[in-house]
Order: sequence, then C-alpha cells, then structure tokens
Amino acid sequence: MLGLMQDWPLLCHRIIDHAAAVHGKQEVVTRSVEGPIHRTNYAEIRARALKVGQQLDKHGIKIGDRVAHRLEHVASS
Repeated sequence: MLGLMQDWPLLCHRIIDHAAAVHGKQEVVTRSVEGPIHRTNYAEIRARALKVGQQLDKHGIKIGDRVAHRLEHVASS
C-alpha cells in the first residue's frame, strides 16, 4: 500500500533508513522493565538491523520464513 505523501510502501526498513539518513545522530533512549537505560542513535539502530539481516541471509533465511527468537532471563544484580 502506498502512502499519501510518499511514493514507496510504508515498511519498517524504509522507516529505519529514513530515520538514519535524516536524524542519524539523534539520540534514542530506551529503558527496560528491569530499569537499565540504553542510549543509541538512529544510525546505530540501522547498522545493527543490517547486521541482523546479513546474518539471516548467511544462514539461509529467506523473505517469508518464520524465525523464533529466545532470550534467557538473567537476574540483574
């Protein structure tokens, strides 16, 4: 589906690409439920997303494949 103000579909990677190009050095601050604060910026988010995509490609994951993600819960000290 095309948006009303752009000539491309509104997809997650397009949003990340735009944010990195226009607001690359803008700080992004997140906080987990446990409390730690993490600081990054849009350019770093894009770089990390590209690394994830490259690893999925490397392991033969294709568009449309389902991928599960598991995180172990580690108690904070």
